[in-house]
Amino acid sequence: MNKPTLRVCYRNFWPEFDPERMPQDHFFEFALSRQFDVLRVDDRPDVVIYSVFGAPPRRDEFTGKPLLVAYSGEPVDAGGTPDPRFGFDPRPQPDYARLPLWAIYLIWDETGTPYRIADRADLGQGSHARAGAGVTLFAGATHPLRTSIVGARTGSMARQVRFCNFTYRHAVQSRIDFFTRLSRYRRVDSTGSLLNNTGYRMASKVHELGAYRYTIAFENTIQPGYVTEKLLEPLASGSVPIYLGARDACSDFNPDAFIHALDFDGPDHLIAHIRALDLDDARYQTMLSAPVFRTLPDYPAMVCDGIVSRLGK
Repeated sequence: MNKPTLRVCYRNFWPEFDPERMPQDHFFEFALSRQFDVLRVDDRPDVVIYSVFGAPPRRDEFTGKPLLVAYSGEPVDAGGTPDPRFGFDPRPQPDYARLPLWAIYLIWDETGTPYRIADRADLGQGSHARAGAGVTLFAGATHPLRTSIVGARTGSMARQVRFCNFTYRHAVQSRIDFFTRLSRYRRVDSTGSLLNNTGYRMASKVHELGAYRYTIAFENTIQPGYVTEKLLEPLASGSVPIYLGARDACSDFNPDAFIHALDFDGPDHLIAHIRALDLDDARYQTMLSAPVFRTLPDYPAMVCDGIVSRLGK
């Protein structure tokens, strides 16, 4: 049976937003494709989905007064007067649901709905990928961020030839201080623009972090509910994250699979724990092999249902 057409327009998403290239850019179309044939348009939309990188759109800017849907994966509110609203933080508010940023990075290939761009070789290299990097990396069919692959992950120490990775652009003091402290124990490779000590710029974290036992995964800020791809990418690639961020990470992901910095009384105790783990291969392998998720909510269904319930009201 043919699905009805839904005309969708995007406003105020991140730079280089392209639903034809990245899973995180394609997520809303994928979610809505469960019930609709989604047509991306600039005029006469049925639904306008907007984010935080600009002034919130008004309904009267568009012909037909479409449904407005706000999304913020960033630690700021999208603003405006949307119908349903999705965001990173947990809040008891009508017409609101939590949609953490990491969830839209996944390729949801176990939902029964085809992922229209999922077989492209350059798909989903992550927001820190260099342009064109994907063509020399893994095919979309084996992409580590597919839910079927993430859910069945079994870590392998055989791939790990380096100690710890640090790949960042933004100079957040907590991550700089920890990089400096941990480097006193063993060399930490910086493969981003910040504090680069390798002469190499990592092309794709989800494909390359598996060469490292650990990955420093510190969020830009700590706010309730703010959990991003910084934790998902090393988990999916087979590297144990050293994570600093919201406590919600321990319900979003399996806390047995990563090290949460807030579990320790300061960086010295955290590094002492890492040193002990680094000398105990059996204990480390147990952490590396732990399932990424205890449960994985069906976020695409939640988003689709939330939007459909408001259409026509």
